[in-house]
Amino acid sequence: MSAGVRSLSVLALLVVPGLAACAGAGNQDLFDETAEGNDTSSADPTPSSQKPPGTSSTPAPTPGAKDPEGPQANPGACTQEVESNDDKQSATKFQTSLCGKIDSANDIDWASFTVPVDAKTVSLTTSEKGGAATYRYYLLGQSIGTNVDELKVLPGATYMVQIRPNRDNGNGGLPTYQLDVSFQ
Repeated sequence: MSAGVRSLSVLALLVVPGLAACAGAGNQDLFDETAEGNDTSSADPTPSSQKPPGTSSTPAPTPGAKDPEGPQANPGACTQEVESNDDKQSATKFQTSLCGKIDSANDIDWASFTVPVDAKTVSLTTSEKGGAATYRYYLLGQSIGTNVDELKVLPGATYMVQIRPNRDNGNGGLPTYQLDVSFQ
């Protein structure tokens, strides 16, 4: 592809940003230096249309790693909780997976996720290491369940999750945790 055509493609994507999302292109795909021919490294010159399916010149995300572009950029990555998330107003937003750590016996972590408009239920899977945690779910400021595996949901609604150390487990550890949500 010539430099003139490539510039025209980038211009079209800038004018019609929704087109990039439909095609699955991310910010790096649209705005990296190679798009303007400024890159002098040995980037893979093979056009994406000639690459085998499932291959990319962009490295795959590391499971459990914090996604620098936020939870919407890579829906399969585990979003790392962001301190201070000790109240509802500073809750860490995530899409499908949240990872975090209870830092003290009094630490309370808050997170939130928004239900897709076509979902009717959400399955909730939790795991901890080094201690136990309690997960309390809220909708519109009201507690709707604690340590549950599934909830009937309102499509498009944002749900809050409070995560705290489980003081009833007897081991007194400060856990690292992972919460995964899947919508049906």
